[in-house]
Amino acid sequence: MSRRTRAAVRLAFALGSGPRPMTSLSILSASVEFTIAEMERAVQSDPGKRGINAFMLPSGELLAGARSLFRHKGTTEQACLLTGFPCLLDFDPPTETDGPLGAVSIARAYLAVTGPAAPLVLATDACNEAVLLAAVQAAGLEQTYGAGRVRVEAFPPAGEWTQADEARLEKLQAESATVVAIERAGPGADGGYYTMGGYDMSPLIAPLERLMGQRPQRTEGTAGGNLLSRETVGVGDGGNEVGMGKVRPAILESAVPHAAKISCVTSADSLLVCGVSNWGGTALAAALAALARADEASSAPAGAPAPSAEAPSAEAGEAEGAVDWWAKCMPTDADDIRVLQAMVSAGARDGCSKALEATVDGLPFEDSLAVNHDLERIFRDHS
Repeated sequence: MSRRTRAAVRLAFALGSGPRPMTSLSILSASVEFTIAEMERAVQSDPGKRGINAFMLPSGELLAGARSLFRHKGTTEQACLLTGFPCLLDFDPPTETDGPLGAVSIARAYLAVTGPAAPLVLATDACNEAVLLAAVQAAGLEQTYGAGRVRVEAFPPAGEWTQADEARLEKLQAESATVVAIERAGPGADGGYYTMGGYDMSPLIAPLERLMGQRPQRTEGTAGGNLLSRETVGVGDGGNEVGMGKVRPAILESAVPHAAKISCVTSADSLLVCGVSNWGGTALAAALAALARADEASSAPAGAPAPSAEAPSAEAGEAEGAVDWWAKCMPTDADDIRVLQAMVSAGARDGCSKALEATVDGLPFEDSLAVNHDLERIFRDHS
């Protein structure tokens, strides 16, 4: 067996493993694995010079995270996205611009690739609700996919928790097969939630990391869709986000300030450590687009007639399909600018500069758009 064939078999197994309904995806070209690995590398820089290179994992985490979401295709199983990092403690709302935009990018791609029946919940703290709702509305998710497929749920901080909130969280945990935490405040070793500077956000935080735990068991074939086991994905850029428990020993040995205090203890099955969490969200969306394109190609009928002079070539058809899946899954520059501006209008601020402006982590938004363009180039070159 050739090296490329072995890689294709590994990828097919990864996409088909677990108690999930089979899609048309079987043996894929190893180029899909390569494409997603290139996307992963494109977002793994350290523009804030935080020292996160010390705990970036080897290639494969982005593919694993995309697979966790892609397995919902053709099911009625729910996914849940956790976001919200209320680090701007002197402002109301305390929400930063990193996180919700990336969550909306993941949501758009998930809704596009999974079919008409797989629902999605975006969950956050009550203090972040207005910003997240503004992002979802500006992205047009409900208008495009229907209010029945996507909704936002906000929870109060732990100090204001009620029995009704506990029941809502337990229901969300039972119904969500895949949970993705992107730029989501996570607990440290002492149970507190801390900013990169070591300031305590705990009075604002709902304990949503509990959703990363094991999914309650239910009987195969019961009402509510196909049974999928819980899989979890983390996306972060500092070490204090949900999912970083997977690499906490490396964080403790890194140059990240206050690492022992702020580093999150909650782990995830797959973890994408990236320069800006929004970039990781866009990469996860792009990886879903790549898997959807590969799935479509694998389902093409065998023995199709060879292209004639009047018909488009196979290469042209493949390129057309790639462009189509990118358009279905991914935001344009105008889309992302509109969402970010809506968030700022709702009170979101740059988490580093604290300015009420359309920047992210102290970087001009042009830097984020450039990353989007790099991901698109990789998609077009290799899909």
